[in-house]
Amino acid sequence: MSGWEAYVSSFISISPAVKRAAIITLEAGIWAKTGGPREFKATTAELKKLISDFDRPAEVLANGVNLENVHYIIPSADESLIFGKRGKMGFFAAKTKTVVLIIIYEGDYEESSIVRKGIEKVSRYLVSIDY
Repeated sequence: MSGWEAYVSSFISISPAVKRAAIITLEAGIWAKTGGPREFKATTAELKKLISDFDRPAEVLANGVNLENVHYIIPSADESLIFGKRGKMGFFAAKTKTVVLIIIYEGDYEESSIVRKGIEKVSRYLVSIDY
């Protein structure tokens, strides 16, 4: 297991609400992702758009995000964290200097808070080591 795959595995252990996860480059290359029944299935076009959305938070708030062929409304977005929601499903995407961390979850407000704290912790760590 590569170091990046270990991070993805750690995302799954954050909460039973976590369904899928990935770590992608800023060019939309996938460094690690969940597989099997939890396979992360976002398209390259969706990932490229998501990456560019970090540069346009106001536009993202107005237009939403498509990920894994699901359209999410965006209650919160800035240059480093995007939160998407659709019913009980949601995602967090956190951008660092070299990667974007993505976690898709299913759950209530409490679960989303747990997932957010988990992705922010890993994101802060990667930023601290210049990733």
